[in-house]
Amino acid sequence: MVTHMLLLQPKAGTTEDDVLAVLEYIDTLEEGLPSRIESQVLHNRSAEQQGYSYSLVVRCPEPTWKAMLAHPDYQRVQEYLQDRCEHIVAFDGDLENLYRRKRQLKEQVLPEDWQKKSVEERLKILLIDQLGVRERDLVPSASLVEDLNANSLDLVEMFMSMEEEFAVTITDRDAERITTVGEALDFLAQNAQTKKR
Repeated sequence: MVTHMLLLQPKAGTTEDDVLAVLEYIDTLEEGLPSRIESQVLHNRSAEQQGYSYSLVVRCPEPTWKAMLAHPDYQRVQEYLQDRCEHIVAFDGDLENLYRRKRQLKEQVLPEDWQKKSVEERLKILLIDQLGVRERDLVPSASLVEDLNANSLDLVEMFMSMEEEFAVTITDRDAERITTVGEALDFLAQNAQTKKR
């Protein structure tokens, strides 16, 4: 699975609606691709964003990623963004491999012991592995961005692992509402299902 991310530095006068409109282009583009893609626009809340206030994130299988980059409609997506942004930084990566490398703490737990852990315990281990934080930092009020220093890529990876681990679907609206450890736990308390490792 490939994650295609564009960090966007909008021009003066470019609105949030202008940036979000790119998702409609992606939806149209998807009809001509070999398989389904997942796309979202994230707002960068980091104090060190350097003007890169949004990111477009697209996840898809590698053959679809290659087809997407070569598709004429995707070239129009690029042109649309270039007209509305001062700078665009592209990142294409295989987050599945990164995810496996960063799951060291979880991998030290036997599968039968893992399933005995509470949702809170499993979420904390996932956050420790992915964000490199200490357990004592994972208080309910801790902001994922401001206190735990998660960037846009970290948040995408975190939501992906939550979906995989707890068999949930996190929509764009859900992602916007999950800004603290406590909000992540509340979401899982309402939506998580038991899932074998």
